[in-house]
Amino acid sequence: MSVVSPARPFVSKSSALTAALLSPSNERISTGERVAIRERLLGGLEIVANREEDRDRRAEGGDVKLCVTDYFLRSSLSREGVAGLDSQRRFRWSAMTAQRMIGTAAVRMCLLGLVRNPRDAVMASVGQFISDANEGRAGPRSMPTWLATLSNGGVAGVCAGATTWATQLFNSLDWTRFETPPVVAPPDQWFNIPGTSRVSMRSRVDVRSEVRTVVDSRGGSASYDRESWRSESSPVLFVIKGGSPRETSRVELALPALVATVSRPTSPSPVRVVGWWPQCGQAMVLAVDRRAMEWASDEVLRAVSRASAPLVEEAL
Repeated sequence: MSVVSPARPFVSKSSALTAALLSPSNERISTGERVAIRERLLGGLEIVANREEDRDRRAEGGDVKLCVTDYFLRSSLSREGVAGLDSQRRFRWSAMTAQRMIGTAAVRMCLLGLVRNPRDAVMASVGQFISDANEGRAGPRSMPTWLATLSNGGVAGVCAGATTWATQLFNSLDWTRFETPPVVAPPDQWFNIPGTSRVSMRSRVDVRSEVRTVVDSRGGSASYDRESWRSESSPVLFVIKGGSPRETSRVELALPALVATVSRPTSPSPVRVVGWWPQCGQAMVLAVDRRAMEWASDEVLRAVSRASAPLVEEAL
């Protein structure tokens, strides 16, 4: 494919969202605090995992896995409680579940200057996915293989949804303001709870970048006018959500920061998570500090405790 000039958005970019994501930060969770947050979470999960009813369920042959995701938190912590939690939800490809994977591939092509707009990028991405399936480069249960089974009308429907998703992401940020290229749709991050194969955590973000944080050489956060402070890079995360913000949105945004904090306690935690609901034009900015991660840890424990029937989630 020939290289063309970089794609340009259909509508004005959101400078406010970009500024919210990339503004410098003087917040930092020290290594000792990250270890303490990890131990807080693990200690609580150990208590929950050893509940009497869980031991009884395992004795009856019901040792199913529970995966803490944003869907799990939304279902378990909503006013309806676990009534809305499908304990046997099985993943299946559809136009809705495929739109993010196709859309992010399309945005990457736009940012590389390979196509002129998200619509053309989606068409090119879908064509490549189908070619991969037809030429044996995709697994039997993968999205490319599923796409290859669709009729022309079915593919057109998938492309329509993915184009909307890709356009929303592409127009959400001013990509020219990133000092280094951001990572669009980085791999999902997992945290398998040590000592048990039954509980895990999974987080997903749409854009990951880096900002400068100013910290004390001894590990604390800082103001900018102290000569003893030094600067380092810390992650910032951007997440697109559907619909409008709900009562559980804050903990859903906190989940990827918490997973990053407890899975790699020796690495810098994200300093900020920005959530964007393009369908209603609302945003939420979560500053990540020790108290926010302690709160998120407690909310995860509360959600797991409320889940009377564990969630089976099959990752493809």
